Amino acid sequence: MIESLRAALHGGREVTTVSPLHRRRRRVLAGYAELAERADYAMRNARVVARRAYAALLDGEPPVPDLPDVLGELACAVDRLAAELNREGDLVRARAAIVDVVAHAKVMSDDAATLLGASEQVLVAQIRSIAMDLLQATGLSRAEAQAAMRAP
Repeated sequence: MIESLRAALHGGREVTTVSPLHRRRRRVLAGYAELAERADYAMRNARVVARRAYAALLDGEPPVPDLPDVLGELACAVDRLAAELNREGDLVRARAAIVDVVAHAKVMSDDAATLLGASEQVLVAQIRSIAMDLLQATGLSRAEAQAAMRAP
């Protein structure tokens, strides 16, 4: 899907380069290009989460009770982001859903990290990376995304 998006963006860049009527849309395309990159990073991180969780289960490590809920909430936030993109909606609303996941998940807090085992810390770190990528996909810079994730 991401490769299809990249191919469509490439075609869009060609059209905006050649056609004077569409040149004003270059900025929109640049935003979608950034979104495609961030979505790719988020997907890669999600695969790492799945592999690490599977390995932890095979090794008999204790599960993190809140992690499935956090992943479910993050999946809902991704659905919201996709819905906003499908209708050229408000990325700020989609961003708020992602920030809510990070803000309300106790397992994602810096304090909780000290109580987690090694695999659990890796899982939480990967989920935080996914949230960071998604926030950047909504148009935030890295510094703005970090600030949003630290906000109470």
